[in-house]
Amino acid sequence: MISAATTGDERGVEGAYEAGQQYLGSASNEARSVLQYNYSVAQFNLANYDIAKPLVEDLIDKYYCRLGITAKDTFGVNPDEILSKVTAVDNPHVIYHHVGDCFLLLGYISNKRKKIALFEFTNAMKFYRMACAWRSYVHAGQEAVDNFLAKAELFDVALNCSESIVSVVNAFKLNELLVPVRAQYAVVLAWCGRVDDARAELARIESYATSDEGSAELQNQRNLIEEIAAAQVDE
Repeated sequence: MISAATTGDERGVEGAYEAGQQYLGSASNEARSVLQYNYSVAQFNLANYDIAKPLVEDLIDKYYCRLGITAKDTFGVNPDEILSKVTAVDNPHVIYHHVGDCFLLLGYISNKRKKIALFEFTNAMKFYRMACAWRSYVHAGQEAVDNFLAKAELFDVALNCSESIVSVVNAFKLNELLVPVRAQYAVVLAWCGRVDDARAELARIESYATSDEGSAELQNQRNLIEEIAAAQVDE
């Protein structure tokens, strides 16, 4: 399905999905959920967002039922509070990761529709944290930060989120993520009016950008910070 979707082959996607359903027959809920998720991703790649969104939302509802929680149990609370309400279930960390994936995909769908996705990406972060899936947590967090920055009144929230991501990268030694995460943090500092701190942060991580790609990313962020600084002076 995913391969067919990347080439725009809608008939191929539908054929693969139908074949998957027939093959699974009365297979476990887990296998069917994975198939439905992959079908959702395929529809997303085909830009069929009206098809992908309800499929993903349905999956989240199914996972919530298996965990014994509802949307109310996750709204405005931290991961520890959610965990306290989860009923006993086999392989809970796998389910938490799948729920995180679903919220991440919902966030991408919202962004493609030109909507700010705060709820989706922050919920993805919660479930990735519950799954101890730290790379996925960081990835969802970076998406959340970008969406927070779309609203000036949420710059402080973006800063708190970015600091959380940096702490995870440091704590778990996710060295391959250090440059992009801390470069994003520098940009957030600039948006919050702390331009000198932003410049200093980029200077601190310059030695870590050993690849051409890393150096190019740092330069892009350096240019963006200077643009932000110039705009703040003009205000």
